[in-house]
Amino acid sequence: MNTFGYQNKKNQNYFEGWYVRFTDDDKHTNVAIIFAITKDKDNPHSFIQYYDGKQQQAFYYTFQSDAFAYDDTTKTVSIGDNYLSLTNARVKTDDVDLVASMGNQTFLEPYHGHQSAMGYLAKAPLECFQEVIYLDSAVTFTLNGANYKGKSYMEKTYGTNFPKKWIWLQANHASNGSALTFSVGLVPVLFFHVKGFFLIYRKDGVEHRFGSYNFARIRIKEISETETTFTIKRGKTMIVLTAATQHPVRLVGPSKNGRMNLDVFESIEATASIRVYHKRELVFEDDYTNVGLELMY
Repeated sequence: MNTFGYQNKKNQNYFEGWYVRFTDDDKHTNVAIIFAITKDKDNPHSFIQYYDGKQQQAFYYTFQSDAFAYDDTTKTVSIGDNYLSLTNARVKTDDVDLVASMGNQTFLEPYHGHQSAMGYLAKAPLECFQEVIYLDSAVTFTLNGANYKGKSYMEKTYGTNFPKKWIWLQANHASNGSALTFSVGLVPVLFFHVKGFFLIYRKDGVEHRFGSYNFARIRIKEISETETTFTIKRGKTMIVLTAATQHPVRLVGPSKNGRMNLDVFESIEATASIRVYHKRELVFEDDYTNVGLELMY
């Protein structure tokens, strides 16, 4: 899929990273891994972040820039002896020994000629871009000698820095079998910051998209420090999405010019629910566990 490929938009003051999650709900194991490179002119390097949701710990492993490589033939990102592709992952450090095999992925469908989750906005001159590589996948993995089996999710981001404010949510452990990805951020346009977002959910083999690029509207209501509700409307459809964070852990993200010094608080054990109404009639609902969530708004 072209959403996995190395974009490599700039030679300096730029970042690009791939994010993948592996979850075995039965064995209460939930981890996330980031393969990335920063071209910050003051501190260029490649790195791997490893996030253990069960232990509520995150590790940041630094490598030289030339340890990073991308093979366009095999669609594989490698950093030293570690690698990530659409179907395989390998991470071996002092703390982590992981081998994973992914299959039966659910990719996004083309939308008006665009594969990107951002639609035509993926061609706009923005500071940060997000691509959903797959919404859902089966995975088997070995982690520090133990065997696991469950679900996976993969996405990537690239650009010069994260938005001024943002919320990110990903869920594929659902009561009624759906999967969704959601992102909203304040992004600079000329002299202003505007709210851009997308919500993509899939149920019963059908993909549904709502976003800034198809004239959907969003309202954000903070219920508490840990819980937020989003109301999304387009035409006669209204979606109420509620998310509650659980045990967020500090990760490292890119600030201006790809510099990796931004505190990002993420939970991969959050909960969420979705309610979809058409003409005020409830037509679909689902509840999620093991949700990936960043409430950075």
